[in-house]
Amino acid sequence: VALLATLPEPPPYGPGHRALAGGGCCAAARDVAIEVRKPAVLKCFAAIFFFNLFITSTEAIVVPVTKHAFGFTTFQNSLVYGAIAVEVIVLSAVVMAVSPRVGDDILIICALCSGALGIGCVLWLWTYAMPLWHFAIAEGVMLIAIPLALSPNRSRFSKVVGQSRLQGLLNALLGSVASVAGIVGPIYASSLIGEPTPNGPVGRRMFAGLAGMGGLLLLWEALSLAAKAVPWGAARDEASIS
Repeated sequence: VALLATLPEPPPYGPGHRALAGGGCCAAARDVAIEVRKPAVLKCFAAIFFFNLFITSTEAIVVPVTKHAFGFTTFQNSLVYGAIAVEVIVLSAVVMAVSPRVGDDILIICALCSGALGIGCVLWLWTYAMPLWHFAIAEGVMLIAIPLALSPNRSRFSKVVGQSRLQGLLNALLGSVASVAGIVGPIYASSLIGEPTPNGPVGRRMFAGLAGMGGLLLLWEALSLAAKAVPWGAARDEASIS
């Protein structure tokens, strides 16, 4: 209360904010829809949805897999999640160190590649009769994608909408998309993981679906990066000269 009492009053809204407030909800929704249709903005929404779906769906199957494959107790599963948290924290620190020298788009492409590699390890190594190191390798490789994607995507989104008067609404909408993916992820995993069999594979349909979605997003990211490197007009002029 004391802090709130001593804080200075915020500055008054500028003309753009007053115009937005006076336009009503319909005008704001129309303006947001126009912003979201921009490829750079839409790509950020697609990335946040996919990676949150990836995180929550793979996280949802950890306990069933460890229970059936290794007979883990609640305490042992808490140690697994603790190890996952430590890996994510360490990798996040590494990403923070290298991100000033590497572009956000490159980091997100690396995240998609590492996620694909992790899914490949799962499809190859995971069964309900696997040794513990098979589980650890595939899970560890999949986790690399999380810090490589989330912070760079937020950073990229902030740069894209930084000059927009709808920045607050767009950030709220991005958070809502992430929340929707967090709801959809466990439902997606539980509907496709199937029943465990003594030596059967683990969730191949689920991971194949994630691989397909990730592949499409990787193609989009790669094409966008190539378009930034060689603008379409310059490429067309070079082709006509040659």
